[in-house]
Parts: sequence; structure tokens; C-alpha cells
Amino acid sequence: MGNNIDHTPDIDAPDTQAMNINELDKTTAEAKRDIRNRIETREMARELGLTGEDLAIFCDISSQKQ
Repeated sequence: MGNNIDHTPDIDAPDTQAMNINELDKTTAEAKRDIRNRIETREMARELGLTGEDLAIFCDISSQKQ
């Protein structure tokens, strides 16, 4: 009979879970910021009177800059 101690870290350890939650929070915040930027870009384009293809190009260029 020997020492059958498992030395592999528990991937569901509390520290790992906390890090995963923090990463999820960052991702969520980035997604919200991206959505806000898109909305602001569309509003700005409409104020400039852009429609159709011009609107699409303006929004595409704006999203690439961000």
C-alpha cells in the first residue's frame, strides 16, 4: 500500500472560480461597451443624415477604429 495522493490541482477550486467570474465580468463589460459604441455610432451617422450604404460604410469604419 502506498501513498496515492493526487497532486493535480482541482480545476474547480474557489480561486479558479473567482478568476473565471472576473474574466466573465470583463468580457461582459467589454460587450456592453461595444454595444454602447455601436449605438452611439449609429446615432451620430443618423445626425449626419447618412442612410443606406453610406450608413453601413460609416458604421463599419467606426467599428474598425475602436
